[in-house]
Parts: sequence; structure tokens; C-alpha cells
Amino acid sequence: MELAPLVPAYGEQEGTLEVNTDICEASAIEIEKQLDLFFSYYHYERVTLKLNSPGGAVVGLEHILECIDGWRARGRVVQTLAMFRASSAAALLMSMGEVGSRTAHRNSTLLFHHARVGSTSYTLTSGAADKLASALKIVDQGMIQRLVTHCNMGFGGGNGLANEGTRRCQLLRLQGAEIAHDLRVMEPRRPLKWLSPLLRMWADCQSRNSLAPYTKHLVERFEEDSSMDLREAWALGLLDRVKGVARLEARLALVCTPAPVVQRPRLAL
Repeated sequence: MELAPLVPAYGEQEGTLEVNTDICEASAIEIEKQLDLFFSYYHYERVTLKLNSPGGAVVGLEHILECIDGWRARGRVVQTLAMFRASSAAALLMSMGEVGSRTAHRNSTLLFHHARVGSTSYTLTSGAADKLASALKIVDQGMIQRLVTHCNMGFGGGNGLANEGTRRCQLLRLQGAEIAHDLRVMEPRRPLKWLSPLLRMWADCQSRNSLAPYTKHLVERFEEDSSMDLREAWALGLLDRVKGVARLEARLALVCTPAPVVQRPRLAL
């Protein structure tokens, strides 16, 4: 059965929107309309985007992020939940949700990577290829910096992000087997090869009082263009909780506060 591209739901206190489609210009415009409906018509204080998407175009992602930033500036909260998969632009959208609320299911697949070139019907010259590579690099740098800035602000500054990242890594080192069991990992005692490098990276951030090592690490990790373990995403501060795994919870309190009970307008049938 094919899923509907966008599935809104109107709760008593918050709205939800399932996104079961590519992130593109058309879907971005529809998501913008739905956010306007949630916040302007229904007067919700917070909305959750449930993402089940293979990703898509940078231009679509940037449009959605601009919409979210606009509502965030007005005190509204957009939470994110990775469903079956959140890849590429959808993974970035998940991580750009309200820090403290970014959630995944145990069976969710996350894939982060840099911008790609879509299929073309023409042959590139070397000069055109160089220009394209330069343009992609600028896009990549801008998106990584935007992500770092978002995490930096969400965790209360660089020290807060580095301290929380260190805490998460240490917890994974001390309780790795238990967490793997809760995640139903096939090989719960298999060493996490990325864990020690992450601990060193966070220590470098703390000693230098800078997020430059974090930015560099994200750039290199995205270049791998491979699925990211939920534990790794959590240790990197790109994810805050995994449903059903109590140990993988953010220590910081959710930014959003309970909304007052108000009568919601109903759409005419």
C-alpha cells in the first residue's frame, strides 16, 4: 500500500504531519502551508514532523528550514521524529528540529551526506565540472555550519554541546552492552569503532574552547555517505532520544512547555 505524501493530524494540544515523500520544491510548499495552518489557524504551540523520506533537493530543505525559523522566532516549536528512514535532506531536517525533541524509532535508518548532483542528460566539460564542484562545496559548508550553529544554540553554547557530547560518549562506553540490547542490536558486544574518535573530538573542542573540531568531524563523516548508527547520531548531538531506549535520552529539558488548553477551530467538512 502506498503511503500518502503528507498526512496531517490534529490533536488537542499539538499537530503532527507525516512526511512520506521526497524533500523538493513542491513538498516544501505544501509543508509550509500545513505549518501555517497548524500555527495560525489551530494556534498550536508545537508541531511534530514525522519524517519517512529518502531526502531530496537542497532548495526544498532550505525553504522548510526558513519556514521553521520564522515560526521559531515567534515562539512556536517544531519537533522532529524519524520514522522508517530519514536520509539526506530528511536526516538534516530531523537534526534541525527543536533540540531536546529530535527522536527516532529503534528501527529508523539515518543517512547523512553532502549535496549530490542529480542525473543529467548532458556531458560536463572539465571547466563546468570544476565550477559545479565549487558550488557544491559552498552548499555543503553552508549546511554544515547551519547545523553546527543550531546544535550550538540548542545546547546552550559550545561548552554545553561538548559537555553533553562527552557525557553521551562516556555513557555508551560504560553501558554499551545494555544500550545495544535495548536497541536489539544483533551483535551487542561489538566494539563501536567511532566511539574513541568521538571522545577525542569532544575533548579537543573543550580544550580549544571551539567547535572547529566538531565541524571538521561532521564534514568528514558526511563524506562517508553511509548509514549512521543511532548511537553515533546521539553521541554527535544530532539526535536526542530513541523511543523505547530509556538510556538514550537527552539530559537537557525540552525547550517546549505545555500549551494552555484552548478550544481549537475545526475545519469545515
